Amino acid sequence: MLTFHSQSYYTYQMYLNRIHVHIIIHSLRMPVELFRINKDTRIARKAHTMPTSQAWSYM
Repeated sequence: MLTFHSQSYYTYQMYLNRIHVHIIIHSLRMPVELFRINKDTRIARKAHTMPTSQAWSYM
């Protein structure tokens, strides 16, 4: 039988693992998109404008 503290800690670890796996899957699924956004951002920094691909992509 787990104590309350260790049980809540285990639940917290499971929650973190789930988030971590989701982030990995998301980044593996769209590496080309991420690269394109980064490239647009670098170009935009030189031109001092907001890249179109990143304007509302985080919403």
